[in-house]
Amino acid sequence: MSTFDTWLARNNGAWRDLDGAYGAQCWDLFAAYCVEVLGAPLSQTHTAASGLYKGFAGSLYVSFPTSAWQGQAFERIPAGSAARKGDVAIWGKEPAHPDTHVAIVTQDAPAGARITVIAQNVGHTQDARIMSETPASLGYLRPKNQQPITGETNTTNEEDQMKCILQLNDEGGLNYFDGQKLHPLSDPDQVTVLNIIAKQTLGHDLPCFKLGSNAAPWGTRLREAIR
Repeated sequence: MSTFDTWLARNNGAWRDLDGAYGAQCWDLFAAYCVEVLGAPLSQTHTAASGLYKGFAGSLYVSFPTSAWQGQAFERIPAGSAARKGDVAIWGKEPAHPDTHVAIVTQDAPAGARITVIAQNVGHTQDARIMSETPASLGYLRPKNQQPITGETNTTNEEDQMKCILQLNDEGGLNYFDGQKLHPLSDPDQVTVLNIIAKQTLGHDLPCFKLGSNAAPWGTRLREAIR
């Protein structure tokens, strides 16, 4: 079971009010999804402070990205596209969604078909629930990192799978290996920031290990192999 599936089961019928304002709004469920499944800081899940639909869910699409994290975590998919499990569906102001709306797609759907979502603050109840909806009228935000949603690790790019932090032989200091080149690191904070990026794009920290020793210089052989 993926992280998303576990989160979906836990939130169906839940009441999420992350900002402590106006009860369980549709944005609160979006924020919970970003924080608990995609690893966002809560402070990076906000709507737009200006422009069309400012302060409303619709601004998540029309003013995308409304935060640096959102720009890194999602790609913007236009209305009329096929929906994918884990997409953030966003509607503009219309009779069925007078204050705009945001929900999370729970299963794939072809272009133009109704979608199944988990939504909050719909109709006469604020509780989150799984329901059928019209296709998103504004469009979708699709997570770039699909691993928490599918539960599968992307193995299509072998160079990505070789990314790691290395100590070569008995040398002091560390190196970042990007699958093709070695990059010497000069500060421990560089390891920290590389792992922040790896968590957002790969879903996990980079492996970190010692390769070789002065007696068995496998680190030297690596340098020779990638020249």
